[in-house]
Amino acid sequence: MKNSLLQTDPITILPFGDISDEVINHIAAIVGRKFERRVAVNPRTPLPPGPYNSARGQYNGSLLLKDLRGIRDGSSGKLLAVIDVDIFSPGFNFVFGQAILDGCCGVISLTRLREGIDEPGGEARFYSRVEKEAVHELGHIFGLRHCSTPKCVMYFSSNLADTDRKSADFCEECGVMNAA
Repeated sequence: MKNSLLQTDPITILPFGDISDEVINHIAAIVGRKFERRVAVNPRTPLPPGPYNSARGQYNGSLLLKDLRGIRDGSSGKLLAVIDVDIFSPGFNFVFGQAILDGCCGVISLTRLREGIDEPGGEARFYSRVEKEAVHELGHIFGLRHCSTPKCVMYFSSNLADTDRKSADFCEECGVMNAA
């Protein structure tokens, strides 16, 4: 993907909680290649207690983003947190991820992406979902909105079938927008 977003500022991956090195290394390799940037991986950080909503048994993605802004203050580049707990956003029962549009940071949750991992082909499907969600949230961080093209990585996934159906790549229009 040749574009004007190429800068020396890295994308930083921040594992919250106990995320395997294999998953983090997969994400780092994918986003480095897709966005043609250096990728740094921060040390694992404990999950912050503030965004947890005990009534829902989920973390509030909006509050996680607020915490990420504070973590990122003063640093350059973009920050993508990776967690393995269920998250929601106000107005949604759950989300696979959330980001600040044209901003500093985003988060993806692995929890719901794991559905069916024990089935034949399940692990490959899980890694494909992780790739799509990481690229999708970074697309938002770089200013891309949801796309109406179902195969585009920027298409809004309301369920795993949407995620499985879409590509890990930007459609022509989003790719052009990304290059602008």
